[in-house]
Amino acid sequence: MYIRPRDEDAAIESAVSFMVEKINESNTNPKPLILHSLRVGLRLYEKGESKKIVIAGLLHDLLEDTKCTEDEIEKRFSKELLDFVQVFNFDNPAKHYKDRWTDAIERMKEIGRDAAIVKIVDILDNLNFLPIVYSDIEKTRGIFWRHNLVKTAFAEILRDDEDYKTYVQDLKIKEAAFEAQVVNTRNI
Repeated sequence: MYIRPRDEDAAIESAVSFMVEKINESNTNPKPLILHSLRVGLRLYEKGESKKIVIAGLLHDLLEDTKCTEDEIEKRFSKELLDFVQVFNFDNPAKHYKDRWTDAIERMKEIGRDAAIVKIVDILDNLNFLPIVYSDIEKTRGIFWRHNLVKTAFAEILRDDEDYKTYVQDLKIKEAAFEAQVVNTRNI
């Protein structure tokens, strides 16, 4: 494992504390958001990604799922980090969810690998929560649409990344399991 300079580790630990504080203050996401954010950040850390990418992985859901403000992130970290974290925000209630996702993924593609790797590690972890919603067929199909959008969008950028390859395989398995469950439900 890559050993980072102490100042990098201190900045990452500061981001962990900030993330936990903001999620504990207000969290609108039903999944265990602290654990999810930690898994994303730590996976990026273990991969040897830059401090900026690791911190973005830790904070990627704050603007969308908590009352954390852009000002708070900018003051605690930097304008550069805020700009990067904003890319992962899908909130725009005026748009249909497919348009929101398509727009956000396009913004991530413009940034390139840095944004793509954060998103892939994020949604790889999110695959763990899919069986929870299998009973809602339309919602689950919408979730698979999003996952397939991401898979296709980042195929070229991340084709050699192990987490991307794992994601593609896990997505295929989960999608097949879901479709089998739908067929079994209809046959009952």
